[in-house]
Amino acid sequence: MNMQHFGDIERFGFELAWSDEARADASASEATRGRLTAWLNGVPVWASQRGLETKGVQWTWIELLEHLAAYWPRISRETLPHEYSGLQLGTIEIELAGKLDDGTIPDSDDIEQKAWEFVEAHDLARGQPGIALTPLRIVRMGNDAVVATAGSDIVMPWKEVESVLVNLSEAILERLKIVLKDERAAFIRRSWRDRLDIAVEEWAEICSGVPFEELRNIETAAGRQIIPDTLGAGEESHLLAAARMAFGTIWGDDWRTLMDSVVRARDDEVQVSRKLKILIGEAREKLAGEEDLRSYEQGYAVAEEIRPALPDGTADGPLDMENVFAALGIAVKHLNFRGSAIDAVLVWSRNHNAVVFINKNGQHAQESNGLNATLAHELCHILIDHGNALPLVEVTGGNSPPRVESRAKAFAAEILFPRVVATREAENLTLDNYKMTLQAVSSTYRSSRRLIAWQLHNRCRKQLDPALLEELKRFAASQNEPLVK
Repeated sequence: MNMQHFGDIERFGFELAWSDEARADASASEATRGRLTAWLNGVPVWASQRGLETKGVQWTWIELLEHLAAYWPRISRETLPHEYSGLQLGTIEIELAGKLDDGTIPDSDDIEQKAWEFVEAHDLARGQPGIALTPLRIVRMGNDAVVATAGSDIVMPWKEVESVLVNLSEAILERLKIVLKDERAAFIRRSWRDRLDIAVEEWAEICSGVPFEELRNIETAAGRQIIPDTLGAGEESHLLAAARMAFGTIWGDDWRTLMDSVVRARDDEVQVSRKLKILIGEAREKLAGEEDLRSYEQGYAVAEEIRPALPDGTADGPLDMENVFAALGIAVKHLNFRGSAIDAVLVWSRNHNAVVFINKNGQHAQESNGLNATLAHELCHILIDHGNALPLVEVTGGNSPPRVESRAKAFAAEILFPRVVATREAENLTLDNYKMTLQAVSSTYRSSRRLIAWQLHNRCRKQLDPALLEELKRFAASQNEPLVK
């Protein structure tokens, strides 16, 4: 058997060997029988074990091609619904059931049904009836994609994931060419060819995660067209991205305010400054070397690297983020939402420069320290996420991907109150003086006491007494001050 390889088994890939020579009189099922191994992070996810030998799963693989053809629009475009934010992709339905049982997530008539439909589309294992395969799920995240199984996942550029899936599918199609009279083979060839041929209304729902009727309501509230007349597989509009990010957090006239802001920013003609380009390059180079870290650890690592290179930046001095943004040529504008859930809207212009809109009524951004934290948070997205997880729009307080937000929160905390300062302050910190210390440091570093307390708790665990760590955690959790939304 000749082994075919697709992708990189150390990241995400497949190995396929057909069982025997295809015959013209074979059925489509018989023609596609072979051994397939799916790999994720260097570990075989679909495989059979015989002693010390690992082999691919022996099965018929036309069903996998049928699954990919049927669900390609969702696999290639749909992001994780905000209802499942914080749940692990590889075990989403199990975690959801647990949270519904304990009341962490409010129950509704269709939440479990929607979760089942989502998993059914994105789990390649669901495309193989008659055999129990380990879950292998793929979900878009901007220009990236998350590939996950239980306990393991990887974030990769979507183009790389797409290439693996398309090449595997083409290999199965090639195998079916010899089957001349099987109607199933003819049907799947047509289905694969036409997999992107769906109505613009369906594309709009998939891209935005918003029901079509709700999109029409948003158009009415915004007073402008949100759903494009045409929308292809590789396309998404800034306005649909904004709808996805803000859905469920704003209503009424706030939609007009949001969409008008996105359109204005999109047409902004300011070019990206040379200083900002250099910082983006440095941040992404650092991130590339930290791929194995957790999201929040990546945020800390990039912030430590970048902080001294910021305008007026040092290893341990306070930073005024409005001055930093001005020096980097990043426009900061203001808008007024009636609601306070959204703190900021970040839009990339046609020139790839960032424009940040601050909600004057935002829960955090309306206050000076909160504004400083919000801008530090947005800086992470500007340096790292444009062109990757957030190619078009980001709404702070909306429905951004959880791992992206986790990284940005840690980045902002380290930018505002760096570990070197936290370590120094922790040396003389006690249960008697910690509140006074938090107040003084908060004033100096333009950060909330809550943020300072969490940084001390998270970054100085080895230094501080367990009782003090517990008190810092209790204090931080009890505060309503801005952290880094």
